[in-house]
Amino acid sequence: MTGQKLLGTVTVILAGLISMTNGQFGTRHSSHHGMDGDVRCIYCTPGTCDNVTGTCGQCLDGFFGKNCKETCPNTCLSCDKTDGKCKSCVNGWFGEKCEQECQQCDTCNKVTGACASCLSNKWGKNCQNLCEDGCQRCEVLTGTCQVCANGFYGERCNLNCSICRQGLCDRENGKCLYGCNDGRHGEKCEKECSNNCRVCNQADGSCLMCEPPLWGEYCDTKCPTNCDYCNITTGDCLECNPGFHGKKCTNDCNNCLDGFCEKDTGYCQGSCLDGWFGAKCDKKCMKNCRRCAAEDKCMLCEKGLAGEQCDIKCPERCPTCVTDMFSGDIKCMECSGEFKIPEKNCSCTSTKCIQLKESSVGGFTCGKCATGWYLREGTCCPCHRCAGGNQFCDAGGICKKGCEPKYFPETEGCDQYCDIPHCTWCESFYGHGKICKGCDQGHFLKHDGCEPCSSYCKGGSFRCDQKTGVCLDGCEKGGYGEKCDSLCPDKHCPLPVCDIQNCDVCEKSTDSAAKCKKCKTGYHTYKGKCRPCSSNCLGDVCDEITGTCIKGCKPGWTKGWCNVKKSEKKFNPRVKLCRGNCFTCDAMTGECANCHAGSWGSRCNKICPENCRTCDIKTGKCVVLCSRYCKQTGNELSPCDSITGECLNGCLDGWLGKRCRYRCIGNEKGKCMITRKPLLETIYFKK
Repeated sequence: MTGQKLLGTVTVILAGLISMTNGQFGTRHSSHHGMDGDVRCIYCTPGTCDNVTGTCGQCLDGFFGKNCKETCPNTCLSCDKTDGKCKSCVNGWFGEKCEQECQQCDTCNKVTGACASCLSNKWGKNCQNLCEDGCQRCEVLTGTCQVCANGFYGERCNLNCSICRQGLCDRENGKCLYGCNDGRHGEKCEKECSNNCRVCNQADGSCLMCEPPLWGEYCDTKCPTNCDYCNITTGDCLECNPGFHGKKCTNDCNNCLDGFCEKDTGYCQGSCLDGWFGAKCDKKCMKNCRRCAAEDKCMLCEKGLAGEQCDIKCPERCPTCVTDMFSGDIKCMECSGEFKIPEKNCSCTSTKCIQLKESSVGGFTCGKCATGWYLREGTCCPCHRCAGGNQFCDAGGICKKGCEPKYFPETEGCDQYCDIPHCTWCESFYGHGKICKGCDQGHFLKHDGCEPCSSYCKGGSFRCDQKTGVCLDGCEKGGYGEKCDSLCPDKHCPLPVCDIQNCDVCEKSTDSAAKCKKCKTGYHTYKGKCRPCSSNCLGDVCDEITGTCIKGCKPGWTKGWCNVKKSEKKFNPRVKLCRGNCFTCDAMTGECANCHAGSWGSRCNKICPENCRTCDIKTGKCVVLCSRYCKQTGNELSPCDSITGECLNGCLDGWLGKRCRYRCIGNEKGKCMITRKPLLETIYFKK
């Protein structure tokens, strides 16, 4: 029921967003640029829409009306195309408009609301009764238990198996499914291991691992110095205590952050102490650098500094800052003094508050800001580049009359500059970068940029459609085609065929539209016409067929046509690019769903606590440190479950257990003897 409700809600939100886009932004663009187009067929079932009138033959589920632009209630699974009356409801709802919620039911009759099936752990005519403790599902009419809950067994599901590993056992006979908790053995783990024995064979009770730091048949001999876990048979040390490594555990781990290093190599298992790097954390970072990947590349500078060389000073209002990996701009991580909100580069301040209000949690907060400022998170942020002045800024920071010329909004206000040549109207591209949506007179949109209209347009180049480039009044003498960008006649083409501008040799043809076979130097053929080589080609020459720059690109440009700046990313409109340390993010809002290791927050711009590799994206609390013996496939964010610490892809050779904590030797004929439990390196939860 929850999933279907969510689907309905998302459908409504999507419809609302598109409606808002058409209503708010579309109108503004149309009035300023005359370029806004109708959105047709978007809610029609594919293949049922009239492309001329936009009338739908059949609507997508969740929509109704002539053009299917009306939205069904979010609890309505499908509704009548004409009047919007609900035909069927989302599970858990009933009524003519699916506006009434079923009580205690999973599904109920659409008209009467009578329960058809109950939620888990409920029974009765109206699903008003709870199943007995330990019962996961019971018979709807009688309440007789049908399936025991995890951790319970028996005829009435009243026996628990808490002494089984993970608390799981067969729901009928109580046999432990994954072995016993430490110190127990037997089918139902009802027997205790011998003294000082931590793990024993579940079948016969023979000891497999002693309590640290002991070894021997009776677990009565102590392991060597600096060693808590040693071979139960020989006494050889298997893993050194924190801070030591080597065959006899006599060597110090250098500058490992958590004190752990590999026994045989001395390599640090986690990060290094601030200012050190390398496998053994024995190499010094550059001056003013806390964390680095190499001696000349810093990832985290000392407080107050930023940049790969830690040579950029943070603004006074943000004592901690970083360099944005895409734009190179300095981004605040925290604010100082009266300044607030790092995401707004600490430009917000409570000093611009002109009216206080009582807070619901006690005390006072800002209720109104001075003119030119707007309220956000209890403080005042500056409006940006509003048309007519910053006084025309609403409570959410949006400019009421649009933006100053050449400026456009990215997230709030009009703080982004539109620097695309001849472009008068830009829009943010998924919160990162920009695309052109409107051009100066005499130019038209093409490939998200602006190209000049043909000079052969009758009435001049200003008389062309700024969206398509089509000449509005036809062509002057000597030009032809919709855009008047083809010239005629030409000596290489037999009349009445017209040739293409900048063409040396035309294909022999009697068609009304000529095609070029070979272009002049500095041009290349494209769909039978001549397109100029990129102005960024060295020597202004390119391959006459492909257009690829023959001598390479001018400084600062790359790719075959030399049309991509080296410092810029080329965005695919179908691909969502996430910011900074954001691993995956919402395609509409850009809000991060997962962060790269070591960071957290809605934009993944906050650093996890010391000694923590992965922390909660919302709270910043440390979540999990995976065992280094978890097998990795190379494409997962973490090799272990973020809640239980269990390894997702199994263990490396020689290790076993759900969390790969147990090491084994003598793996002959499929049999493995557990010899130790590396407890000190598998600290899974650190909150």
